[in-house]
Formats: sequence, C-alpha cells, structure tokens
Amino acid sequence: MYPEISSMVGRGKKVGSVIEHFLRYGINENKSPLPDFDIDFYLKNYKDISDAYSAGTIKPIHHWLFIGAKENRNPNRYFNSVYYLEKNPEVVKEIIAYNMQSPFEHFLWMGRKRGLKANPSLVDLYVEEDAGKIIFARKAEVVADNIISSGGLTLNTSAEPQITFVIPVFNEINFTLQLLAELDAKVKLPYEVVVVDDASTDMTSSIEQLVSGIKVIHLEQNVGFPSACNIGWKMATAPAVAFLNNDIEIGYGAAQYALDTLHSEENVGAVGGRIIRTHGKLQEAGCIVWNDGSVLGYGRDKSPVDPEFTRRKDVDYCSACFLVVKKTVLDLLNGFDETFAPGYYEETDLCARIWENSYRVIYDPRIYIHHFEYASFSKARPPTVSAALIGKHKKEFVRKQRFFIERQEAPAIHYSFRASDRQNKNKQWILLIEDLIPIPRLGSGFGRTNQVVQSLLQLGFAVTIYIQSKRETAQKSEIMQYLYGVELIYADDNHEDDLNTFIQNRYSNFHAIWVCRTHTIAKIRLSLQNLLTKKDRPSLILDTEAIASNRGYSLSSILGSSGWSKAHFYKEVRDELAGAELFDEVILVNEAEKQLVDEVLQLKKTSVLRLSLENQVETVSSKAAWKKRAGFLFVGAVFDASTPNYDSLLWFTKSVWPLILKEIPTATLNIVGHWDSKLKKKAEDFSEQAGIIFSGAIANLNDVYSQHRVFVAPTRFSAGIPVKVQESVSHGLPAVVTPLLAQQLSWKNGEGILFDDNGGCSEFIFAAACIQLYNNFDLWRSTAEQGLAAVDRDCSPQHFRDRIVKTICR
Repeated sequence: MYPEISSMVGRGKKVGSVIEHFLRYGINENKSPLPDFDIDFYLKNYKDISDAYSAGTIKPIHHWLFIGAKENRNPNRYFNSVYYLEKNPEVVKEIIAYNMQSPFEHFLWMGRKRGLKANPSLVDLYVEEDAGKIIFARKAEVVADNIISSGGLTLNTSAEPQITFVIPVFNEINFTLQLLAELDAKVKLPYEVVVVDDASTDMTSSIEQLVSGIKVIHLEQNVGFPSACNIGWKMATAPAVAFLNNDIEIGYGAAQYALDTLHSEENVGAVGGRIIRTHGKLQEAGCIVWNDGSVLGYGRDKSPVDPEFTRRKDVDYCSACFLVVKKTVLDLLNGFDETFAPGYYEETDLCARIWENSYRVIYDPRIYIHHFEYASFSKARPPTVSAALIGKHKKEFVRKQRFFIERQEAPAIHYSFRASDRQNKNKQWILLIEDLIPIPRLGSGFGRTNQVVQSLLQLGFAVTIYIQSKRETAQKSEIMQYLYGVELIYADDNHEDDLNTFIQNRYSNFHAIWVCRTHTIAKIRLSLQNLLTKKDRPSLILDTEAIASNRGYSLSSILGSSGWSKAHFYKEVRDELAGAELFDEVILVNEAEKQLVDEVLQLKKTSVLRLSLENQVETVSSKAAWKKRAGFLFVGAVFDASTPNYDSLLWFTKSVWPLILKEIPTATLNIVGHWDSKLKKKAEDFSEQAGIIFSGAIANLNDVYSQHRVFVAPTRFSAGIPVKVQESVSHGLPAVVTPLLAQQLSWKNGEGILFDDNGGCSEFIFAAACIQLYNNFDLWRSTAEQGLAAVDRDCSPQHFRDRIVKTICR
C-alpha cells in the first residue's frame, strides 16, 4: 500500500522493520497496517471519530484496534458488524467462547471459511426514492437527447395492430421519448401508438417531427388524464387498448403477457401487473378498494420479488399507468368517467364498473413496470397538494359505486392479504399455527403440516399460517412450490405476546384455528378460553404431531432410568396436554397415541390423521434393477444433538455400521437431510467414517430413493409417526426400523419394514436385518411389495382430505 517506505526499512536505515515504521511514523501519518481497515471510510461514517481526529485527540487506526472493533464499528464498507451478527446468531456464542474482540475478528478466523455473508447484498440495501428518480430522469434525458440529435425515431407500427398503446402526455418530452424507444425495442407483436398531447408547452407540441409511425392528437386546452384517455382509445383500431403513463419503463414481454391473459377467458376485461417504483420497491401488486372508498396499493414498499407478489389473481383494480382493457369493454362502458378529471379514482371507477358488468380485472405478475411515481416532481408542488381533489373524487366514487364498495372489506392492514385477491371473498379461512415455516425438508412433522395445508387449499379453503419462529427461512422456490397462495405471518421474536394479540384481533375472520404441536397450548390458553365465550367463534383444533412425553418415556427405557414409572409418564402426558380440553377436536398421528390420550384424559373428541401419501411406483424393481441399487440410506432433519435423529445416527454409526461393513465391506451409508448450521462440525465427524456420505438437504428425494437398496431408521426414542419411513416405502424402498417405529406405524414385520419382533433394540439384530434385506432379493421384493400395499391402505390422500373436512366442518 505504501511502496515509498521500502527505502526506509532495513539494517542501517531509518527503521529496522515495517512494524517499527508503523509504530514510530505510520500511525501518526494515518497509514493503515491492515488492508481491511479503510481510514477514509472510518472517518466519514463515524462523526465522533472524525471530530476527535480533527481535534487531534484520536488516531483512527488506534481507536479501531483498541476500542472501535469491540463497539462493533465497521472497518470498511464491505463488512457490516450488525448484519453479520443478526444473520449468524451462533457468532455471538463463539466470540465469547474463543475470547475474540469483535465480529470482524470472528469473520477473519472462522466466518469467511464457512462462507458467512459479511454484508447485505446490493438488492437488500435501502435506496432513497429520490435517488432512483434522479437516475430515471437522467436516463430519459440521454435517450431523448440521442433521439433528437440523431434525427428522430421511427416506430415499426402496424396497420393491423393487436394492441393500441394510448399515451396521454403533458410536457415531460424526455419521458415520452424514452417510453416510445422502449416500445420500439421491447414490443414484438403488431401494435399502434396514439399520443394524446394534453396542451403541452415543451417539445411535445411538435412530437411528430421527432417520432414517426405514431398517431398524435394535440389538444388546445388541458383536459386531464381521463378525458385524454377517452380521446385516445376512441382512435384505437386494435381489440386491446393499453393505457400508459409516459413516466414508465415496461418490462420485456409485458405487452404479450397482457394480451395472453386478456384473451385467456371471455370474462377477462382488464389486466395489470407489478408496478415498481424507481428505487426498486413496489408501488403495487394490484390494488384494494376498502368499504369506505379508500384504496391501497397492495405490497407497497415491499420487494417486488417476494413470493406473495408473484401469484396471478383477481384484483379490485390496477393503476392506469399500465392497464390493458378489451376494446369491446371500453365500448360497453364508454371508457373512463370524465367526472374524475383531471385525475384520481378514474381507473378505480373503471375497474369497479368492469366488475359490475361481470368482467374480471386480473393482476398478472409476469408483467412488470418501473414507474416514476408522481412525475409532477419538477412542477414544484408535492403530491399532498392533491389531497382535496382525492377527497372530492373519493366521495364521488362512493356515491356512484355504493353497491360495489358495500361488499368490500373494512380498511385494516391485517385484512390486506385476503382483500388482495377477490377469489378469497367466497372462501372459508383457516388459521394454522406452526413453529417453523412448514416445508418438507425440515422434517420433524413439518412435511405433514404442509400436507394439511395443501389439502386445505385443494378443498377450497384459504389459509393463513402464523409462524412462531424465524429460525429457519425458506427459499422463494420452496414457498412457490409448497406454500403458493398462502398468507404467511411471522411472529416478532421480541414480542412474545404477538400470537395472542393476533388471535384476539383476527379470530372472527377464521372458520377454524388449527394449532400444531402440544407446546403451543400454553402460549394461547387464555386466548382460547376467551374464544369459547364468543358466539360465532371458529372451530378449535389441536394437531399434536406427536405426544412429546413419549420421547422421554422411550428414552428412559434406553437409559435404564427408574424415574419414569407409568404413573409419572401419565402425569407428564396430562401436563403436556393441559388445556387440550378447550379444543373441539384433538388429532393424533397414530392409534397408539390416541389410545394413550383416551386412557389418560377425557377430551371432547380425539381422532387419528396419519400421512397423505400416494405410491410413487406401481411395482418394485426387477432383479436386474435391484442389482443396480446400492447403499443404505438415512433421511432425517437434525436441529440439535439431543434430538432422536441425532441419537439414532450416533447409535447406528458406532454400534451397527461396523457390523454391516464386516459382511458388506463395500457398503455405503448416505445421510440426507437438513442439519442446523451449528451442527456442521458434528456432520463432518459422521462423514469422516468409513463408507459414510453426508449429502445434507436435498429438495427432491425421488432419485435418492430409487438409487439406494435399504432405508434405515434406527430411532430409539421418539413420538408421533416416522414420516420418512412411510415416504421411502411409498417409493418401493423397504426399511429396517426399530420396534418403536413399527409400533407407531402399526405395520407388521414384512409390510415394508423389518424389525425385531421381540421388541428389543439390539445392534446385532438390527445389523443382521440390514444385511439380510440388502443381500436377499426375494426378501427385499416381498417386503417392498407388502409395503406398497400398506401405504395404499393407511395413507390414502383422499382419506386424508376427508378426515380434514370432517374435522374442519364441525
């Protein structure tokens, strides 16, 4: 960094070493000894340091090394201490454990080796909207200047257009020319353009001298947006009319997507898309009309790529900065109501009339538009000066569309998801409360919860999931695959009572409340008691997923504990289910747990809801295909070293696996499943053992099941139902399991599974069953075939859905 000091360092020179030079001279000259420390950044971002430095009381590098790093101050613009700690909560404990001075030290020693992110990505950074508008305007200026200086623009318009673009404009020639250039570059279907000049005073008044291939109407006096649109669409010759503001950039394919959707069904009247402001945040993903006539751009200020905004739906209206309407519908309704001139509520009124005439308005997320919102920026008056006009037009809209708005939701932000899709209006809404976001890769019953959600959607219910922890996040692809169209509410980790507040505020919207897992009862017990006093309360359903006390009881037998007598076990069950009597129905996942609960407690109603599975193969493999299969497979999520899955792997790899390798030296064990990040070292320990492969989470297990020969489930303590065993058997892959899992499944020996009929959990018997099943094709085929029959019998998706309907519709 400082090549000039090389001549000063060495024997007989000014200083003997580089570090001596820094300590004697460099620190006073503000030289940095570290490539990671940016002095200019430090002074610019911390005013107190800058002020002290100016006063001569602080050296920046000295302050950061001895004080600033400990205060989580950032050494450069590429490392963000707060972000690093928030995104990687395990770091705090490791800093303490290893006596580190700062998050940055942790990053240098550990974080970068793990690939931990040190800074938010660019798309996550906040940008002021004015900055986006400045860039938008400057781009438009360059485009317009290029068109003007190069002799103009010629659009390749058609005499037989499929779509007519109607662009009402008042001044802002740069924006208009940029939009026309966008249409020329991005629209590939036959089109025409009608520009309505609403008495402009800039170069717009002679725009036809700059752009050829367009129709231009010059108005002598300013008539406002609705009237200008009406003048324009009446000149349209295409069957579809797209109303555009001139202050937009259209996304690729927008026109084609709009036409595809518009003509997809006879009753589609209008189409809009995602409107994105210049700083990259949403303006709207469709719009909501409340029952007082006020409106809301759905999703405003959120990321336009969030999964909830990538779903096509019926909406109250879409803004006319990009709104495509069938020409026949415009003829029927005579276009915009000019009562709303010069603007505000004109597209709201038009779309309301579209709905009242039995046509639909559709939001198509494939369409995206970048919009310079409130392009009147340059006219020296803020949007708030229009408040009086908005209020006046709102009153006119309410007067005119009273029948339309009386069927709308009351204005409340927590109703916005439901109100954002008009198809939700006739649906019964279900609230589901779960620990984590229910996606299959997490295991631990979350896959089964997802099956409940999918069944509810298939049955025509609408679903809200209240997620109690953000500990595990889901990728957008997972949400699109498993939770498409579901409202997701995340609890605030800093407010433990959020769930109760949520229930109290919104219970009347739900037909049923489906509570997952027994430990949730205590959190909401008072809310449930309060609900029982309500006349039109929702049904209350407890889905236990598993009776956790069973885990302790089975673990005690492994450890030989004398503390878990049957009386103690029953007390634990009663304590675990305290408050279960408040529910209209309690769901268990197997007959054994139902019998246990019925014996210990007197509840209103108990039932069994197993798993929803369809056999993924018609027949098991031929012997030739069987020979191509190889290796043992374990699938299961591990969140903590105290969990049943971790214990089972530890027992299997230490006690059973060596016995298998003696008989089958070439055998491999593939460990598949989600592991919590804090267990990375333990996962590496497993993979270092002979023949063991650690694959981690795999989104689609179909190929994994078809490639292996034997599934192993060496679970020694657990509760609930072994989902992955049933799943593997449904793919024609037989399993070796413990007697505990066989009891939970209620399957006999040979029905997809092998186990010790005597009820023991001996490593020798388990290993022998694995070896026999692996080497004996006839046994393998018989076990697999009977397993497919057991899945058909016990896991019918239709039975699963029927059971849910009976539960929900009490």
